[in-house]
Amino acid sequence: MSTSRLTYENLADNPLFKTFSRAEIEAFLADFNYNLRHFQKEELLFIQGDPCKSISIIISGSIEVQKIDPSGKMLLVMDINSNEVIGASVIFSGHDQHQMTAMALSPVTLMELSKKDILRLCQMNENFLEAFLESITSRAYQLTQRLRETTLKTLREKICEYLYAYHSGRGTLVVEIPFTKKYWAETLGVQRPSLSRELANLEKDGLIRVEGNTIIITNLLEVRRVALKA
Repeated sequence: MSTSRLTYENLADNPLFKTFSRAEIEAFLADFNYNLRHFQKEELLFIQGDPCKSISIIISGSIEVQKIDPSGKMLLVMDINSNEVIGASVIFSGHDQHQMTAMALSPVTLMELSKKDILRLCQMNENFLEAFLESITSRAYQLTQRLRETTLKTLREKICEYLYAYHSGRGTLVVEIPFTKKYWAETLGVQRPSLSRELANLEKDGLIRVEGNTIIITNLLEVRRVALKA
């Protein structure tokens, strides 16, 4: 999408605009002062500490949100997909800087709107207001869960939780890891050597067997106990 203006088709399936008529969407696109920004895959949308002056709706593509601690350690927080809102929690909390870093996982198009225009849309359409608040609160819930996962559980518990969830969803003891160990370590909030070391410990203790990107659960009961703390 390289156009500098959007059309009705770009917003027709967006949950934020689901109750807007075609005429209302076209009037919004004609009357509101929005800005479109385009990013290529792996391009940074913003960096932690950058100014945040607008609220964005992801028109297409998906992004990865990261948190960098003072030591430079990176934690993969969450992925955010098309039709969702970013920047609202910063703007409406009274802050003016992004608290995290965002990178495009695919080509991304953002529609940037001012706080004033978002409030105007909320006043125009109650369903827009509801969907907007749902997007913000859902993100806050995901962040809370993510922080709980990274702070309250040991690395062994996190690994076993993933393995047991995989087994429960697919009914197999053979777990095919669909990403690199570096990426997995980042989602767990640890360095890759720490992940490799704990996988080796789990193998030594007889819970798993590691074969490249495949992990075979060899002691399901113990993996379940660790995962569920039961």
